[in-house]
Amino acid sequence: MLLFTFYYSVMLFSIIWYFIFLKKTFRDGICSFSSFAYIISIPFVMIPGYFISNHSFTYFNTVIDFNSIITNDVDYTIYCLYIFFMLISSMGLTLGHSLGRRFAFKLELRDNYIIRIKIVMCFIILYIICYHYWLPQIPLFQLFTSDYISAVTSRLSITHGLASLDPPLLFRYWRIVLQLFSLSLILYYLNTRTNLFIKILLFVLQSWCMVFTLEKTGLMYFLLALIGISLYTGAPRYRKVKLFIIMLFTLCGIVLMYVVFSRQTSPINSILVRIYQQTAVLPFEIEYIRQHGFLGIRNIPLHLFDDLLGIKLVDVSKMAIIELYPQYNTADLSGAAGGLSLANLYMSFGWFSLLFFFIYVSIVGFVDRIIFSSIKLKKIKEQKFLISLYYAFAMTNLFSLISSVFTLFSLTLVFNPKVWLFLCFVSLFVKYRFKIYRKTYISLRT
Repeated sequence: MLLFTFYYSVMLFSIIWYFIFLKKTFRDGICSFSSFAYIISIPFVMIPGYFISNHSFTYFNTVIDFNSIITNDVDYTIYCLYIFFMLISSMGLTLGHSLGRRFAFKLELRDNYIIRIKIVMCFIILYIICYHYWLPQIPLFQLFTSDYISAVTSRLSITHGLASLDPPLLFRYWRIVLQLFSLSLILYYLNTRTNLFIKILLFVLQSWCMVFTLEKTGLMYFLLALIGISLYTGAPRYRKVKLFIIMLFTLCGIVLMYVVFSRQTSPINSILVRIYQQTAVLPFEIEYIRQHGFLGIRNIPLHLFDDLLGIKLVDVSKMAIIELYPQYNTADLSGAAGGLSLANLYMSFGWFSLLFFFIYVSIVGFVDRIIFSSIKLKKIKEQKFLISLYYAFAMTNLFSLISSVFTLFSLTLVFNPKVWLFLCFVSLFVKYRFKIYRKTYISLRT
C-alpha cells in the first residue's frame, strides 16, 4: 500500500508541477506538441505503471487486479523506471520550454507555395493509386474471409512485411510518403476553407490508407493531429465545438475500425487493452536484459549504418510480440510494442539512462518551444500550413517522448533517412534561410 500511495503521489506532483508551469508561462502551452504528448502519456503510461510494475496488468492478464494494491510484490526496476519517467518528463520539459521561449527563428515560405502544394498533392494521389495498383492483394478485401488468422496475416504482409514483397524502389518509401508528405498536406486542406466534399474525400483517403496499409497506429496519429490543430486554430468560441465534433468522430471511427477491422465484440475494452499493452510488455523486456545484459549500441537502430558497422539490432520489443503472438511468429510480419521510452534507454545504458533521458527531454522541450513560437509569428494563412507540417512530423516521430525513444534519439537523427527526406519535402515550400535570434522582450505569457 505504501508503494502504491508513493507512486500516485509522485504522479500527481509531476502533473501539477507541469500544468502550473504552463498556466503561468504560456497561453498556448497545451497546443505545443511536447505538452500534447505529455498529456497523452498520463493515462496511457503513468496511470497503469504501478500495476505493470507488480505484474497485475500484463499481456496475459488484461484486467487490473486491484487487490494487488495491498501487496508489495513489485519489480523495483520497473517501478523506479516509471517514477523517474514521471519526474524527468515534467521537469525536463519545463526546463526546455523555459530556455526555448527566449529564442525564435525566421523562416520564409516560397512565393508560390500554394501552387506547389496543389501540384505535390496531385502527385501524391497519383502515387497512392499506383501503389494500390501494384499491391499483390488489397487488405480491405481480406476482411470478408472466414479465416480470421489468414486475413490478419495477409494484412500484416502489407503493413509490416512490405520489404519481403520486394517492392519497386518507388514504393519502398511508402510509409514516409503517407505518414509525412500526404499527412502534412491533407492536414493543411482539412484546416482551410476547402470545399466540404473535397475535405471528406481527403479524410477518407488518408484514413483508409493509414488503416489498411500502415496499421491502426497511423490512424491514431492522424486523428490526434486533427485534435491538436483544432486546439490551435479557429476562434476561441468555436474551438470547443470544433474539438468536440472531431473527438466524437475520432471515437466513433476508432470503435468502428475495431468492430470491422479486428472483428471485436467489445471494441472499447479492446482499445484500452491495445493502449495499455504498449507498456505491459515491459516485464518481458526487463527479464531479457537481466538474463543477457545491457544491449548498448545493439539496441539503437542506426538505419543506413547497421550493415556497414556489422551491428545486429536486438529488438526486444518485437521478440516479446513474437513470443506473445506465436500465430504470427515471423519477424517479417511482427510489429513492436512501443514500451516505455526511459526503458528503451535503460536496456542500453543501465541507470546512466536517467541522465541521457533528462537531456533528451530537455532538448525536445527546447526545440519544440522554439519551433512552436516561431510559427505563431507568421501570418494566419502561413500558420495553417506550417502547423500542419509541424503536427504531421511531430505525431509520427516525437512520440518517442512516450514510447520508442530511439525514433529521434542520438545518432538516429543523423542517420534516419525519414528525417532527411522530410526536410527535402519541406524545402519545396520553405526557403531554408533560417536565422535563430534571441527575443529582446520576453513576456511571461507568450
